[in-house]
Amino acid sequence: MAMKHIKKFILIFLSVGIVTLAFLYTHQPNAVKPEQSKETEVDYDLSKLSGNVVYSQVYAMMTNPEEYVDKTFKISGIFALGKDKDGNTMYGCIIKDALGCCQQGIQFQWEGNHKYPDDYPDLGTEITVVGTFSYQKDGNIVSLLLKNAEMKVGS
Repeated sequence: MAMKHIKKFILIFLSVGIVTLAFLYTHQPNAVKPEQSKETEVDYDLSKLSGNVVYSQVYAMMTNPEEYVDKTFKISGIFALGKDKDGNTMYGCIIKDALGCCQQGIQFQWEGNHKYPDDYPDLGTEITVVGTFSYQKDGNIVSLLLKNAEMKVGS
């Protein structure tokens, strides 16, 4: 019975010691704190999700786009481009599901003055895009768009 009390005392003593050390470390006036991230805060980070979950989220964005307007998204996928019905170049990030059969694309407008092909990666390059969600409807067709986007090569 005495051994049980000694173990309990040691556990409590160690727990209080760890909490005290953590408190002292975080509340020192001259303590070196980890640098804050300078990345844009995002409402929806799809870059860390599996392909199937991303596919489901993009489908939800297409069926109820009003819910996501002005929210910030981070996505990763393959760089692609296309033309709209007026011949204007559109830049996009293509996201595949886990099987690679059902890809979806989200158009983005890269903030700043960028010229294709000089400033853009090669087609098919893995990119990550962070931007503000918007959409357009043309009849029953919904086009998703990330405005004021930041784009970087890699995931």
